[in-house]
Amino acid sequence: MSYTAEKTSHSIYLKWSTPTNVSEIDGYNVKYRITGNRMFSIQQIDDPKKRSTLLEGLKSGAEYEIKVYVCKNGDEQSFFTKTLTTNESMAIALKKSLEKNDKKGENMKTFNINPEDIIYLGEHVRCCNM
Repeated sequence: MSYTAEKTSHSIYLKWSTPTNVSEIDGYNVKYRITGNRMFSIQQIDDPKKRSTLLEGLKSGAEYEIKVYVCKNGDEQSFFTKTLTTNESMAIALKKSLEKNDKKGENMKTFNINPEDIIYLGEHVRCCNM
């Protein structure tokens, strides 16, 4: 079994190969959670030909436990489990960089500027006029 994963700060696109040990499957269940959490979120894929999913609304820089199950006749069979970490958002990376430089005694100053207006370009994309 092989898989590929493309990660952003708030999503993971997961694609996998066809299972060889199971014939005539009904679909897949993808269960995922932040590592250490008790509850899983579940994505059900009813099309057995679809071997990919986009997990959205994830936390930036968080490690996720992802379990993919093959579904057949109402039963689940574990297909694979992976642990993947979403990318850090630019804001978090910048904040960490400033904190790191501040510890060196450079006394970096940061300011909170409120935007004049915000234009939402997509689910996780916005443009701010300052």
